[in-house]
Amino acid sequence: MIKKITWPTRYTIACVLVGIMVILILVNVFEKLSNSKLDRSIQSIYADRLLPATYLHQISHNLYEQEILATTSSNTEKLQQHRDRIQAIIRDYETTYLTAEEQRYWLQFKSQLNDFYRADAQGKQQELTALQSTLQDLSRLQIGEGQNLKTHSTSLIGSNNLSIQLELALAIILGIVVIILLLKPNKHILNFTAPTVLN
Repeated sequence: MIKKITWPTRYTIACVLVGIMVILILVNVFEKLSNSKLDRSIQSIYADRLLPATYLHQISHNLYEQEILATTSSNTEKLQQHRDRIQAIIRDYETTYLTAEEQRYWLQFKSQLNDFYRADAQGKQQELTALQSTLQDLSRLQIGEGQNLKTHSTSLIGSNNLSIQLELALAIILGIVVIILLLKPNKHILNFTAPTVLN
């Protein structure tokens, strides 16, 4: 005949099960936070790295187009269109996240752009070269920051995988405890009795 489970045994089993449940809840909360960070990281790769790289390319293209127009045509309306396009791209670029180093190069670029617009025909080529050099520096920074975001995202994915494995292991342990409770007689279930002390 199978005896009833004693109170100390029930208490021990309850503590084990509650402990597993608490760990599962904490792992789940950690996983949700990690997923939220991963989502922000992926959005940042697009909004703060891919788009700005495109903006830099568009600025460079418009500067060359403007310079070609200035040397081959006196159409001030088309020149102004290129200037307006560059200003619109600049406004878009400034809505993205810039690191301190990117901000420094960006301020340098804007100062050089003003110098380019004020320069005479002979000085424009020199100013254009300086502008293109600064744009290349900004592009290089974009690539570096993009790599940092990729590394961060990979780390978050690794953390998520680890938490999933932990949840799976805890679910297996929980299942084993339930099977033991169902299949084993009372006297064999987690019988934690204090050892008797002999005098």
